[in-house]
Amino acid sequence: MIRKILHLEGFAIFLFAVYLFYRISGDWLLFVILLAHVGMDRFLGFGLKYPTHFKQTHLQKL
Repeated sequence: MIRKILHLEGFAIFLFAVYLFYRISGDWLLFVILLAHVGMDRFLGFGLKYPTHFKQTHLQKL
């Protein structure tokens, strides 16, 4: 469940918005890396996993 949440583009964008709103000290590049990681997962066809089987992803249903 946590892996699914962390691998959503919206989650990375939400974290970046919180970072900007509260002016949290830290490196904004971490959010860019997270977003790139999620995008690379989609590009390589890994996608979000279904609980039925590890190799079954949401990209196969499209």
